[in-house]
Amino acid sequence: MRFRNTLAAILWLTLAVAVAFGQTPAPTEREDVFGAGASYNSSPEAIPSAAGTIMYAHRVSEGLYSFTIVDIFAQAKDFTDPATGAVTSKYQITTTPTTGVAQHLRDIAGAKIYVIATVGAAAGGSQVGWAYSTGGAAYIGLGKGWCLIPNIRLMKSSLSGDYQGIFGIMFGWGK
Repeated sequence: MRFRNTLAAILWLTLAVAVAFGQTPAPTEREDVFGAGASYNSSPEAIPSAAGTIMYAHRVSEGLYSFTIVDIFAQAKDFTDPATGAVTSKYQITTTPTTGVAQHLRDIAGAKIYVIATVGAAAGGSQVGWAYSTGGAAYIGLGKGWCLIPNIRLMKSSLSGDYQGIFGIMFGWGK
């Protein structure tokens, strides 16, 4: 219970900071940004801890993006054979496509810092459920539209028992 209260406090603080600093003008923003990369999933159920991440962001207004991100990772699950009752551990691929917003907070040392909040679905094996995430990302321009997008997020899914810390980096392009 203490963890959930702490998580709720972090989410509300993140929202308050986004509202307070979110109107920082960012005249050099890209209209659309695409990215793909690797991430580390801290959940003990994510085996291996390495995962894949893809994202798309479309600028809605100055400093605000419609943001879609998909995480793909393997999960260890115990399955019970209905006929024999035998329990076996298997891996299943879980995919969490979520969509939401990315709000520009400020620029730090040439990197554009965004706060992210998304909600969507989770699918793995024969199970389908919900997922949400929050966190932050930095857009670091490399020239000619190319960029690096390091991100730190906290994700929760109905298909996993734990909150999942996701730490990743994507290579992207924007126009």
